[in-house]
Amino acid sequence: MQIELTSTAAEKFIESFESENLNLDDTYLRVSANQGGCSGWRWELETNTQADIQEHDLTFVSNDIKILVDNDLFEEIIGPVT
Repeated sequence: MQIELTSTAAEKFIESFESENLNLDDTYLRVSANQGGCSGWRWELETNTQADIQEHDLTFVSNDIKILVDNDLFEEIIGPVT
């Protein structure tokens, strides 16, 4: 399985990184989720650096955006959605 961004989404993330003076080569987009009570999962996106990568993280690259996601989240939550 893979996480893929559309080219439009990637362009928006690149614009966002640039507006925050983040270097595309050093910036990762972390996808995470927390249970939001009765409304289901609350999805979160944040920027990370290589120093933030944990041993249980998976790394994907899609349209030049490096993506981090926790392995458990990927297997238990994201996996069944695709």
